[in-house]
Amino acid sequence: MANTTIIVVMAIWLTGLAGWAVRDWVKRRRTQLVFIICSAAVTVYGEAHWDVLIGVQQSTSADALIVYSSFGRDITLWVLLAYMAWVGTMGYLAFAAIERRWSAGRLWKLYAGMLAFDLVAEILIVRGGVYSYYGNQPFRIFGIPFAWPIVYTTTFMILGFVTHQFFAHFPGIWRLLYLPVVPSTALGVVTFAGWPVTSGLGMGLSVPAMTALGMGSTSIAVFLFGLMARRQAAGATGTSTPAATTPVPSGRVRTERGRSRGGPGDQ
Repeated sequence: MANTTIIVVMAIWLTGLAGWAVRDWVKRRRTQLVFIICSAAVTVYGEAHWDVLIGVQQSTSADALIVYSSFGRDITLWVLLAYMAWVGTMGYLAFAAIERRWSAGRLWKLYAGMLAFDLVAEILIVRGGVYSYYGNQPFRIFGIPFAWPIVYTTTFMILGFVTHQFFAHFPGIWRLLYLPVVPSTALGVVTFAGWPVTSGLGMGLSVPAMTALGMGSTSIAVFLFGLMARRQAAGATGTSTPAATTPVPSGRVRTERGRSRGGPGDQ
């Protein structure tokens, strides 16, 4: 029942997002959201890899529609729909904020809003029995290890930044390269920020030790986003190094130059 419910929810969400993407394409000739949704579908290919690293077990029913299997994990239809809807929405919101040159403060507010949404949504999904975190994870909030929503939110924001930079520099047919860039970026951010926790899981450390490592992962994730926000804010305000100026000659020097050139009455 839980799998059916989340499939319906994600299908409705994706339908609305796809309609938004088509509207942007037809009325404004903007294809970014279309590319983000398609690349999110490609990104689901890394889910089995992340499940092993992060310590996630999907719950599948006998009649579940399996999209693919890897590392001994079955990835079902709801996961694909969730990637396209959830990652697509978050990545596009981050992209739109960056494109509109939001200040660092406003980006931090967006980050906080995304984090709150991700945490609440994950709590509902986990408590609904759709998937669960196993092993000695960092301190949990209603079943969710506190570190992972922060890492995920940083990933969404970095995807928005990468999308903005990619579309600013790659026109036409080159934009097809965006499809593999997003999965690589997502996996890279999760690995870069989450390695303390994933390493601890591999060593079977205690919960207190994992909580300390979780604080390390959250620190890396927040630092990474803060670095991006500062970079974006500097670009939005047009901050640049002041140009060197030529000293203005003193009055005496100007007078001497005038005499050397000659003027009225110097005959």
